[in-house]
Amino acid sequence: MQYFIKTFSLMAIFCLIGCSDDGDIAKSEQVNEAVQKKQDESTVTDGQSDKYGLVDKSGKVILPPIYDKIGDFSESLLMVIKDGKYGLVDKSGDEVMPLIYDEVRHLHKGVAEVKKDGKEGLIDESGKEVIPLIYDEVYVLHDGLIKVKKDGKEGLIDKSGKEVIPLIYDEIYRFDGLYGFYEAHVLDDDLIKVVKDGKVGLVDKLGNEVMPQHYDGIGVFAEGLVSVKKDGKVGFVDKTGHEVVPLIYDDAWVFSKGLAWVEKGDKFGLVDKSGNEVVPLIYDGVSFFYDGLIEVKKDDKYGLVDKSNHVILPPIYDKLYGFSNDLAKIQKDGKYGFIDKTGKIVIQPVYDNIKDFSKDLKIVKQRQ
Repeated sequence: MQYFIKTFSLMAIFCLIGCSDDGDIAKSEQVNEAVQKKQDESTVTDGQSDKYGLVDKSGKVILPPIYDKIGDFSESLLMVIKDGKYGLVDKSGDEVMPLIYDEVRHLHKGVAEVKKDGKEGLIDESGKEVIPLIYDEVYVLHDGLIKVKKDGKEGLIDKSGKEVIPLIYDEIYRFDGLYGFYEAHVLDDDLIKVVKDGKVGLVDKLGNEVMPQHYDGIGVFAEGLVSVKKDGKVGFVDKTGHEVVPLIYDDAWVFSKGLAWVEKGDKFGLVDKSGNEVVPLIYDGVSFFYDGLIEVKKDDKYGLVDKSNHVILPPIYDKLYGFSNDLAKIQKDGKYGFIDKTGKIVIQPVYDNIKDFSKDLKIVKQRQ
């Protein structure tokens, strides 16, 4: 029997593939992607079948080539698949979980999600079922809590199977990132978004209701506040569910440096954490510019105001550029100049082009 061997690291997957010599070599590359990452591994094929096994770097057979697939699963375990069933083996080749499951997902903090006959549960590293396979969906969260779904309702349990949040909600989510919700990473460790009968609320990790389910939508927490939506209007609540910015706006963004932009009737402004409109809603657009300065847009022209709505640069410019060497380029009527970090014009917009030469010098172009 002729073998084709490709060396990788630590342990090896070998496969038996039936085809021509050229095809044998090509197919011998089709080993599990994750296991190939280990060092000192070898891929072996004898050109007869389509099964995988394990050998060590001395050539000793650890697992016979009887599996349809072998996947890297964790530091100590490998996932094996045979006849559509999943199991786990250790690096000595001992089977720690029999091949009886229809699906096995990632091992996380000593437990893995498994599926059998349409039901899901958890097993530990020894293959013991620690959460019985009675749920329609099981998902292990980053802090060890487990999101479960049964008969169309979702809740949370701990690793002992104790119910932390009852399975009475249509959906539950953990907060994540700046733009949405995702169960695996948490922006606010204490609160969980719950949905029931199409309405959204907040509960803590003990299942206590923080904000009743009477909102149509909820954003993400930033600086202790989160946007909520009801009857098409948006405002902000704190972590106790108290409304601190009234729900009178058409849209809003997250808080940053104590301010959030809000929109009403196609006009934009800024509110503070007390709900005060510090920049009135008279602009076509607002955005943070630099160090407390706010770029405003009005009638397709741009300017700058401060957090107290004092006009630093009137909105008469075609474009404002970012800072470089403590100066920012401005454009007006096809001409360019510079402002400093206070918004003061230091080079009038009279040049056809202008760019940095050094920290203290600029190259300017002017048609004659």
